[in-house]
Amino acid sequence: MSDRAAYFWSDAAVDQLCRLKATGLTSGAIAAELGTSRNAVMGRIHRLRAAGDKRVPPAGAGAAVPKRPAKRALVERLAELMALRDPTLASAAFQLGVSRKLIDAAWAQIVADLGWQAS
Repeated sequence: MSDRAAYFWSDAAVDQLCRLKATGLTSGAIAAELGTSRNAVMGRIHRLRAAGDKRVPPAGAGAAVPKRPAKRALVERLAELMALRDPTLASAAFQLGVSRKLIDAAWAQIVADLGWQAS
């Protein structure tokens, strides 16, 4: 380990890194707080976990990631959006935060349920 790396990751910096990670902040947010790069933060967290440091929460223990909407809920949301604004399917996918593939499948379900009324 070079002197430069040892200087930056002082005990105080590592303690602050561990506290911030335990609060559920992303590596990018931690990097901004510490004034370093996201990759430096991720690398240090990885090395701390590999060394068995208990101050760093296990991977996946951060903030809960929202799950994709259920297919039925997506179909209903898409139908409401299309009825209100008449957007393209691509813009509907963007507005609903899902892939175009999911929107195409949801639209096919709407057309199958409603027939010509949805077109």
